[in-house]
Formats: sequence, C-alpha cells, structure tokens
Amino acid sequence: MADMKQQFKDAAVDIFQSFASVAERVTYNQIKGGSFDAATGKFPTTTKKNTVQAIFLNIHKEQQAIVELVKGDMLVLLPGKNIKFVPQLQDQIVRGTETYTVKGIDVDPAGAVIKLQVSL
Repeated sequence: MADMKQQFKDAAVDIFQSFASVAERVTYNQIKGGSFDAATGKFPTTTKKNTVQAIFLNIHKEQQAIVELVKGDMLVLLPGKNIKFVPQLQDQIVRGTETYTVKGIDVDPAGAVIKLQVSL
C-alpha cells in the first residue's frame, strides 16, 4: 500500500513538471499564532516562508469548492511529495503582488496532491 501511495506522489510530481509552463513558483507563508502577550494585548505571530510550485485554477462550479464559494476564490494545487510542511487555514500564498489566504484544504488519500481554496 505504501508503495502505491509513493507511485501516486511520483506521478503527481511528473504532472507538475509536465505543466511547467502553467505551474508557478510562489511563496507559501506558514502563519503560527503565539500565546497572548499581556504587555501588548496581542497574540504575536511568526511567519515561515517556503517556496513551492503551484497551479492556480479558477473555480467555475460550487462542486469544485472545498468550503463555501465566494466570488474571486481560486483553487491552488500543490504536489504533495515535495511539501515538507502541513498547510493550515489562514496561511498565505504570495503570487507576484497578490496575497491569498488559505480558507479550505483538501488532500487526496495518497497525499499526492494538496488542493487549497484561497481568497484575496
């Protein structure tokens, strides 16, 4: 079973490489919240930046959405094999000058592709 999952992950990476003209290098910002700081009255956050290959897709149907669809939402596909972190809600993806916020996450059973629903 583990061998089959690895084959799916390898196939997903091959697909991303085949679509190199479509896949983009973007910055994935992992946002981690800290404990409440009584002195400042805030919850401090730390950001860890990762560069990843991503494919951006427009969502055309409600069935494609992971969570409630809002106009302007997009799907972002990441190859699961090369991702060394666990995507979380409220993380951010920087694409050029635009920053998207992760609002939905779906990972296929083999872990080959990570699908994120994002909004500006």
